[in-house]
Amino acid sequence: MSRFPRGERNLRKYAQTTQIRLIVGVLVILVVVGNGLIWIIFGSDAARMALLCMGISLAPVLLIVVCLGLIAWILRMARGD
Repeated sequence: MSRFPRGERNLRKYAQTTQIRLIVGVLVILVVVGNGLIWIIFGSDAARMALLCMGISLAPVLLIVVCLGLIAWILRMARGD
């Protein structure tokens, strides 16, 4: 009798999808709620500037994520996975 009767669970995949959902959720809340409050309090020009600043501040993070993904892909190819 198997410990997981309906098949084996892929916990790494589950953790990865959970992390992605959390990151997307935080970004949506940051943009919608944060920018919405800026729009209400300071107006549309300030909200557009806030979107520009958020985009610029995310650029280094995205660059790091892409580089790490590229390194992981190269290592998987080298190992033959």
